[in-house]
Amino acid sequence: MYRISDDQGTQIPKPNFDVVEIKRQISVFTEKKKKFLLELDKIAYSRKKGCYMLFLRSEDQLSVKDYNSVKKDLLKDIPELKFLKIIIQQNDMFINETQLADHISEFIAEEEPAMTPFILNSRVTVEGNTATVTFAHDSGPQFAKMLNIAQRTEEYFYYTFGREIRIGRYEVDPSLENEPRTAPEKREELTDEELISMVREERKKAPKKSEKRIPRKKEEQHVTKLSELQPEESGIIEGLILETEVRPTREGKSVIFTCTITDYTSTIYCQRFERKPLAEFEAPLKAGDHCSIEGNYSYNSFKKEYIWNIRKITVLPPYPKRQDIAQRKRVELHLHTHMSAQDGLTDVREYVSTAARWGHKAIAVTDHGVVQAVPFAGNAGRDEKIKIIYGVEANMVDAARKVYEGKDHSFDDEFVVFEVNRYLGWPGQAPSYKVGQRIWEQLRDEVARREGERFSMKQFHRRALDLGGVGLDTLREALLD
Repeated sequence: MYRISDDQGTQIPKPNFDVVEIKRQISVFTEKKKKFLLELDKIAYSRKKGCYMLFLRSEDQLSVKDYNSVKKDLLKDIPELKFLKIIIQQNDMFINETQLADHISEFIAEEEPAMTPFILNSRVTVEGNTATVTFAHDSGPQFAKMLNIAQRTEEYFYYTFGREIRIGRYEVDPSLENEPRTAPEKREELTDEELISMVREERKKAPKKSEKRIPRKKEEQHVTKLSELQPEESGIIEGLILETEVRPTREGKSVIFTCTITDYTSTIYCQRFERKPLAEFEAPLKAGDHCSIEGNYSYNSFKKEYIWNIRKITVLPPYPKRQDIAQRKRVELHLHTHMSAQDGLTDVREYVSTAARWGHKAIAVTDHGVVQAVPFAGNAGRDEKIKIIYGVEANMVDAARKVYEGKDHSFDDEFVVFEVNRYLGWPGQAPSYKVGQRIWEQLRDEVARREGERFSMKQFHRRALDLGGVGLDTLREALLD
């Protein structure tokens, strides 16, 4: 029998889904997918997560791959489940610590593909309910911390198996580089009675759990992704500071500190009032800082959007720089810089510096229809001692086709070739010319209307040209005054 509940028994948000219909669709799903027998346990609202959670139960123990496959199929067949966090509860059937360690490795690799290169050359050991993950590279622990692997692994085992597994620490052992991880041995096929008996024997040997649940230390509190924040939610967010601002209040007795933070899932404003005059206030953060911020997410009537109200700021070590750990380095042959209109955002010098830091021997620059980045690329290549491959992504046309309607002209016609090459080489030039032409003609017509018979085209052009290089707004004001 299913039920809807709240983990604190207080008022909860109204669900934006039909509970009865979801129950019916899950029954249809389990009938269709007979490979895995699922039973609906409950739908509960978690204030910690700020969302509804769907708890299903499986009598079989699923591999992490099957677990994710079932969730994917559920979301595909029942789109309404996107409003809920899906949990598939299973019996804890881990016979020994080796099987538990293998499942932890499998979860990390399946849950976060970015960790796959690190987990292949790693070792997981389990003692009691504490796991230690040892990587072959220093960057393994850095990426694991950045991707919050420990928290995600602990939540998976707690909700899925009811088991409090803790990732105690990360270690580094370079010798693992030469010992590729092999797939875990398959478990012998046992009857249900034999398997249950073995589990009971193992549990008898294991230390008994304390009746009183030990609360987590404050530094281990859950960090919420910015994309998953719910209105009026309190907690901790973590990310990179993009920009900051400090401004005094109208009376001048206090200041308002604001910043924007991103965790690469979303970006939000953060704000805090300080009862200090501007001269005595020192900004706690600057652009580029990696930090965690404790606070709450509420609507700001001034900004007309939800923002994060700051209670406490903790500056964290900088994000680890991305690395290329491949033994055989690549050479990038297709690259757009910020010189490519609407194709790139990054300065070519930053590209060259990154490629050099990754150990690449060369890098190509292929901007779209322009070559303005070439001198900067050449200077950067000389400074970073990396070869630059010069190129361009060109626009090609069929020489046999007409280039415009009307009287036939050969494509070799000098004017046609000049115009086509110019507009293809600089796509934004033609529209800007047409905008300028339209405004110029509008101004000419307006001056002619005002002056009537006294209007002289020559004098109009002279007045305009005498102004020199000015913006269109300035030109309009000067000619119509």
